[in-house]
Amino acid sequence: MGLRVAASLALILYVCVGIYHGLANQRLRASPGEHLDCDYRVELTRDRLTSLIEWAHRVGDVQADKATEKFSTLLRDTQTRCVAADPETRDRIDTIERIFAEYEERRGRDRDARETLLAL
Repeated sequence: MGLRVAASLALILYVCVGIYHGLANQRLRASPGEHLDCDYRVELTRDRLTSLIEWAHRVGDVQADKATEKFSTLLRDTQTRCVAADPETRDRIDTIERIFAEYEERRGRDRDARETLLAL
């Protein structure tokens, strides 16, 4: 009987320590400027922008507008979380931001040209 109680207490202690350790790791990963989180977010943002640019040519304006808005939110969130990142990561984020701004300008010019052509 004493062995069962000791084993149960050891198991409960093990579970509690595991939960605490997991929560502590989540809190560390969620903190702004954390290097691994920023690297992952920059790669994700880069891949999403690449997909958005390729995909937007094949879909209508409404779908592309929604996707652009979602990407814009991802980019802003990445910039906020990685404000204290190393200079190389900040440069990558700035490059993604510049390319996204060029993409939005191009879409605007294309939309204007399409409207002009349809008005002829």
